[in-house]
Amino acid sequence: MKAAIIAVGDEVLLGETVNTNASYLSRMLDEQGIEVAYHKTVGDVEQAICDAIGEACSKADIIVCSGGLGPTMDDMTKQAVANALGLKLVYDAALEEEMAARFRARNASFTPNNLSQCYLPEGSEALKNRNGTAPGVYLEHGRKTIIMLPGPPRELNPMFEEFALPKIKSKAHKASAVKYYMASGIGESYLESLLREAIPPNDEYYHVNTYLTDSGIMVKAVAFDSSERSAAESISFYDDAVKEAIGSHLYSERKIDLWDVAAGMLIEQDLSISFAESYTGGMLSEQICRKEGISAVFKGSVVAYSNEAKINLLGVPKEIIEEHGAVSAQAAVAMAEGAARIFNSDIAISTTGVAGPGPSEGKSPGTCYSAMFFRGNTVCEENLLVGARNTMRARGATNALFSLFSALKFRNEENK
Repeated sequence: MKAAIIAVGDEVLLGETVNTNASYLSRMLDEQGIEVAYHKTVGDVEQAICDAIGEACSKADIIVCSGGLGPTMDDMTKQAVANALGLKLVYDAALEEEMAARFRARNASFTPNNLSQCYLPEGSEALKNRNGTAPGVYLEHGRKTIIMLPGPPRELNPMFEEFALPKIKSKAHKASAVKYYMASGIGESYLESLLREAIPPNDEYYHVNTYLTDSGIMVKAVAFDSSERSAAESISFYDDAVKEAIGSHLYSERKIDLWDVAAGMLIEQDLSISFAESYTGGMLSEQICRKEGISAVFKGSVVAYSNEAKINLLGVPKEIIEEHGAVSAQAAVAMAEGAARIFNSDIAISTTGVAGPGPSEGKSPGTCYSAMFFRGNTVCEENLLVGARNTMRARGATNALFSLFSALKFRNEENK
């Protein structure tokens, strides 16, 4: 079974709005064993939408449209779908009652143009919108299924999962199971090759895919079978092989960010932490502060970008800067130890490097050091990062967080 995803709207076509709906819908359909044939984006032009529907019906079994269901003149998805399929638009009085009641409850004006949202292609079913005014549409036409959803993700996502997905599952004729493995500190292509070696390629009912994330790599395993139980058994059958392929780079077996895991471990182990950041410019501090309850263990940070700040705020000896440079293992160690001393923290992490675009102190862009002070002992790592300036800064912060995770995991295993 194949699906086509069509995004409608000038704001998406012209790049003013990022089409996150397409990635969300693709993931959800993939988990049901439905192959997404393609994505297409069209503007607020009725004929363009009509042509896109006609093309999709020739190539896919399920067509999912997002956007163009509002009350304004440029919202014409329903009319275009009806035209493409040779259907009439039929007025639904029950929708008008429901919509008017919602407007009254919000003390908002129910204007005449809202009535356009009460028209549906004949033979279709309205999908409730609990987070907005525009109802979705579910239509089975011959052997094709057309689903029309509102554009805003806060409306589209819950509508799809609550009302459209159960109908799709009944048509897919197979059950599925999904498991996520979160990895960091390893390249995607290398990890992908390890997974291909670990998992037989001839099992058409089980597959894994890798996706880059802000924390590293997400590995998504999906299994299909006649029942959810048997699909889950397939996930379990390959589980050890997947984890062995990822090895020490695995930081979670559920979909979660690295900062969330590392911060949770700090709280659980009651270890205080501080940061001394140079080229990452506060990215470590920003990520760790996302965690609820982090105030119990996060002491503070110093963004010491200049040499003067490193010397005067963190107490890095001037001789280290003069002899080895600010971008050096010696400077990174002194920065971490300085932060631990200033904040009296159990752990302190420092970052110093060359984010580019040009070299600094004779060192090429991407040269970076991260040191970790952990209750009296300090270790330092050197890395050579690639990418644009802010990409390298983000990767440097991720590398430092993964080092923190690894140290906390080792301590936790030692204490068992």
